[in-house]
Amino acid sequence: AGGTLLATMVVTIASGSLVLVRLGAHGQSRITAFLIMLLVAHFVMWLRLGSDDTGFLDPHTAAALAVLIVGVAAGAVWDTSLLAMLLAAAAVAAAFLAGRAFGSAFRTGDLYLLEVLPGFLVPLDAALLAAPLYWVVLAMVA
Repeated sequence: AGGTLLATMVVTIASGSLVLVRLGAHGQSRITAFLIMLLVAHFVMWLRLGSDDTGFLDPHTAAALAVLIVGVAAGAVWDTSLLAMLLAAAAVAAAFLAGRAFGSAFRTGDLYLLEVLPGFLVPLDAALLAAPLYWVVLAMVA
């Protein structure tokens, strides 16, 4: 029952945060930027986890850097404050990594950091933790 309550609270806070971002100034472009950040982070993480070449970036660092680049690009494209979008992208990157860890621990009872996680709804774990942080940073800085 405690796990269900925690999951319900996380989902409620995340969906409420995205509604608040959407209602604010530049809401549509900020939601689009958020979704692109998450999509790119998941894609980069998937590429790095599936690659045999270790390279110089581990999957977490590669995903975080990709989110930061997308955040700055979104700020430039949609004429939003670059500082606000950089800080929001940093929050999304941190929450993306925390969401993957939280989701793996919540779903399996074990912590999976560098493995492909089991389950169909795994990409939502990061989004649910990233949405409230994204809203808070944009509300404070932008």
